[in-house]
Amino acid sequence: MDGTRRASFGAASARCDRRRAPRDQRGNTLIEALVSFLVFALGLLAVAGLQQRLRLDADIARQRSEAARLGVGEIEGVRAFAQLASAPGIGSFDAIGAHLRSVDRVGGHALNTRYRIERRVEHAGAALKTIRVDVGWSDRFGTTRNLALDTLVARSAPELSGALVLPRTGPTLRGARARSAIVPLGARDLGDGRSVFKPGESGVLAYVFDNVSGDIVARCTVDTATPTRSLTAAALGDCDTLRGLLLSGTIRFSAGADPAAANDAPLPLEVTLALTGGRYPAAATCTTEATKSVQAELGGVLQTTLVPLPATPASLGASRWLELGERFVAYHCVIEPLASGRWSGRLTLRLAGWRIGNANTERRVCRYSPDLDGSGAIDRPIEHPASYVDVAEALSQQNYLVIPGDRSCPDGVASNGALATLPHQP
Repeated sequence: MDGTRRASFGAASARCDRRRAPRDQRGNTLIEALVSFLVFALGLLAVAGLQQRLRLDADIARQRSEAARLGVGEIEGVRAFAQLASAPGIGSFDAIGAHLRSVDRVGGHALNTRYRIERRVEHAGAALKTIRVDVGWSDRFGTTRNLALDTLVARSAPELSGALVLPRTGPTLRGARARSAIVPLGARDLGDGRSVFKPGESGVLAYVFDNVSGDIVARCTVDTATPTRSLTAAALGDCDTLRGLLLSGTIRFSAGADPAAANDAPLPLEVTLALTGGRYPAAATCTTEATKSVQAELGGVLQTTLVPLPATPASLGASRWLELGERFVAYHCVIEPLASGRWSGRLTLRLAGWRIGNANTERRVCRYSPDLDGSGAIDRPIEHPASYVDVAEALSQQNYLVIPGDRSCPDGVASNGALATLPHQP
């Protein structure tokens, strides 16, 4: 009886287990669905956060670009002063100071934030001001952002900025008296943007230079007794319009072949420039003049100047006079270039009463040839080559050294403008 009861109980338990199994499985499936939904929701939240961050970063980048543009505009506005001294209603260098303003619209279009532009003068000197421009704004979440720009503003005349747009028809380097360095130092300024120069003080020709380009624009006849320093526009006689370039330099003499101390008495000579490469309007005109340096009081002013070798205190009207020992021949060649504005050719020296050769009774001509660009070759006109090719501008400091024929030209090509010579004749 007991056995039968136990068998019936076991069969009933087995039926109950079979009925419970499907309900347990349905519960597990629900939990899995809930977990999957939770993971999916978290993923959506992460994507939404990423999108929000990308939008914020893009917004900040755009605002930073706008801030940079506003800051640069403020700096350019500071630089655009019209004069140096302060004046009512006119922007000036002296009036540059602190300034604060806000911007929320540009060109009639609203910006997505308000910018606070503050300009401060960190340092103010007589010739220079240090400017800082701070541009601040708030992003879409209210966080304060800032961009700072620093610059220097020089106290330079605004009209000088116009030189940047001038065509380069000649050297831009400015020498003495605020004119092209190609204009001979002794040329007299006529006060109308031109200067006049008489290559030979005893000659009858004078050349008129454009002060900006250094080009020769006219050739005039003058009185032989009128030196360059006394020439005026009224003193110029018949003038011919001329488009010319100047080739100039010095010829020094040394019995010891020392290029750094060549102050021996000059020998009589002529300079010729043979033009090549085309049909020129006219042959090159070259003049020479033996010159010495003196310290003289002229017109009540004590000055160091170059004068013709035969000059005396009486001939120049100098009350004080000291010869400094420097002697050389100054030469000037005027070239009327081809239609292209260029010329080519070779310059040679002809000594009067002396011969060019290798004997001790003859003379050798060397040329100063600095390797200015360090290339190891003399291949630029300014470096004084043996022959010039396609020269498009005036050249100065094309200097020569004359030594005994049995001596060698000081060896080597100098770099950085140091003294050195190369053989030129023979």
